[in-house]
Amino acid sequence: QPDYALGFERSTGEAGMPLYGRKAKFTDMITLNSRGLQGNGGLEYLTTKLSSKSLVFMPDSTLGRADTLTNIASTAPTKVPEVHGSDLFVRLEPAKDVLHSEKLRSPMIMYGAQASLHGSTDLTPKGMTGAGLVDFGNATLTSQLYSFETMRIHADTSNFRLTEGDTASIAFRTDNVNSTVKLDERVGEFVSNGDETKVEFPVNQYFCYMDRFKWFMDQGDIELESDRTAAAANEDLQLSGSNFISSRPDQDSLSFMAPKARYDLKKHLITANEVQYIQVADALITPDSMRVRIRRNAEMDPLTNALVTANFVTKYHKIYGATINIKAKRQYSGSGAIDYVDENKKSFKIDLKNINVDTAYQTYAVGSIPKEQDFQLSPAFDFFGNVKLIASIKELTFNGSTRIQHGCNGLARNWMSFSGEIDPLEVFIPVADTLYDDQGALIGAGIYLTDEDPFSVYGTFLSRTKEEKDKKIITAKGLLFYDKGRKEYMISNKDKIRQRELPGDLVSLAVENCVILSDGRVDLGVDLGRVTVSNVGAMRFETEEAKASGSVVMMADFHFHDNALERMATELLAYPEQKQLDITKTYYEKMLREVLGLERSDKLISELSIKGEIKRLPDEIVKPIVLGDVKLNWNGPEQSWLSEGEIGIATILKKPIYRYVKGKVHLERKRSGDILTIYLALDDQTYYFFQYTRNYLYAYSSDATFNTMLSELKDDKRVLDAKKDEPAYQYIIGTKRKVDDFRERFGL
Repeated sequence: QPDYALGFERSTGEAGMPLYGRKAKFTDMITLNSRGLQGNGGLEYLTTKLSSKSLVFMPDSTLGRADTLTNIASTAPTKVPEVHGSDLFVRLEPAKDVLHSEKLRSPMIMYGAQASLHGSTDLTPKGMTGAGLVDFGNATLTSQLYSFETMRIHADTSNFRLTEGDTASIAFRTDNVNSTVKLDERVGEFVSNGDETKVEFPVNQYFCYMDRFKWFMDQGDIELESDRTAAAANEDLQLSGSNFISSRPDQDSLSFMAPKARYDLKKHLITANEVQYIQVADALITPDSMRVRIRRNAEMDPLTNALVTANFVTKYHKIYGATINIKAKRQYSGSGAIDYVDENKKSFKIDLKNINVDTAYQTYAVGSIPKEQDFQLSPAFDFFGNVKLIASIKELTFNGSTRIQHGCNGLARNWMSFSGEIDPLEVFIPVADTLYDDQGALIGAGIYLTDEDPFSVYGTFLSRTKEEKDKKIITAKGLLFYDKGRKEYMISNKDKIRQRELPGDLVSLAVENCVILSDGRVDLGVDLGRVTVSNVGAMRFETEEAKASGSVVMMADFHFHDNALERMATELLAYPEQKQLDITKTYYEKMLREVLGLERSDKLISELSIKGEIKRLPDEIVKPIVLGDVKLNWNGPEQSWLSEGEIGIATILKKPIYRYVKGKVHLERKRSGDILTIYLALDDQTYYFFQYTRNYLYAYSSDATFNTMLSELKDDKRVLDAKKDEPAYQYIIGTKRKVDDFRERFGL
């Protein structure tokens, strides 16, 4: 041989030469030299034919570099695919009955160019196996062990990648899956090895955990499935975790559960199906079709006709028909509607134009109710305005105007502006100190006295006042409520509305007879300088007849001669056969509660009921004269308050009286100065008279001793000097003429 070795060269001829007990056949030139027994030609093994210029034949194997290799597809006796390769390393091991082929430069082309293998194959009588990376053009599969069949690839353990179009960017990625690619059906099927497999969508910036998925090779779609099912929105959220999770940093691991999904490679669109809800901030958001679409960069399509449950703990609010944009785990916005269901189960739709999340990651929503919607908080209250929903608060907050229902001709039905939470099953509407209607005009709730001559009394109940300066005789604030049993609108604090005898001011409108009723502290609207008249009781205004009346406990506080008052008390008690004042039939107990509070007043009321008197009067009710029962009417022609019937005297200074006497109390509104007159008569010849006008208090009695005590008092004892914002004051003895004029005026 050219290398000086003893050897030979010979041709096998066209018939070829069998190798290894006819397991293989070689055709063409065989050479023996110092490099061994070599072949330059073709090698056939089972379904494979290869050509090589440098095969080396050894007793137990043949190896070398194949220039070309072809495996003919077969379905019997074994299933093997079509394979074409060039520049391969090959090794035939007859003892193992295996032909090993391995890529050197170019991949092996398989399945009619449907796939290429960057790796190796092993052909045996049982079939073909392999390892490496299988490239499908827009997808790759890697495994340490494949089974290559006629039109099928299988791997128990593999990693799968789906690329973005013609680029190398990965759009879909998963590892450790059992894979079967059916080239004839153009479908790949993948099953997780273990509980679930992590699947990544880099373009979408999402990943998920799935049990299996199916790749539709021509469409570029992937169907994914999980054996888990999402907990319904009314179940414990811990029963099922999320399996779709955003990897976009600013979305804070936004996640949800979807047992099924589909990935569209062309559109880079994840369509997650059977999504029961997405938890965002404090809400559960349920897609209408239970479908969620996610595009590039984790952008989720807006959800239409969705249901928002807020919050997911209390589940107070159900927002339906919602269009929702989910931006992150704690951020979403949108619009929708909620139903307000009143006490009669009647539903009113509220459009929520803005649904959002506050800085505490709490859902809130705002909406508006137009006047033409004819919305009602209850059958007793119309409403229009704005509405706010806060997820953690069961009641909605209404900020707008309400109007009550009545047919009173003497009382306008104005709207009242307010803001507050409303319980539809028990509507209490906040009433502020100062009330305005929807036009910004002042309205009132109570009984008023005009500030301009001619003076008159009028009533309002959420209707406009005449003038801003008009005096409030009695008004109320707190809450507006409609009592269906009494057919009465009431304004007061909630406790008093439910228990009328409690302290506090209350104003009500009885809709059947159109009467404004009130009880509490009463200001009769007169300015008496240094004389203070405090009243507690009940007032009434009949809107149809414009008639005002009331019954009060009147506490007159003024600078006076204590000894003279004590003399007066003694004479009153000494007079025989007087009618007793039964405080349980007056507002005296109410006065005690208003002035002293519940705890102290209850003790005194108990003492009074047992002993008939209060042994030691509290300082707050020690006044010169306390009238325990005065019935008043507004006298239009006289422009004054005038008492009617007998007058109950409760106490004089610290002295308990509790007797009825004849007499008259008169409070006049006059441009020249208001006048107070108290006339108390035991009979026609025995009386006490007090009249205040223009900083002077005149006092006179049928009791000469009383008059003498006043006349002999030094002037400096009678006078109070003027102070800042307070006029001077002086009490002096009156005249019988004043008494007679008053008695004649009122027929006493």
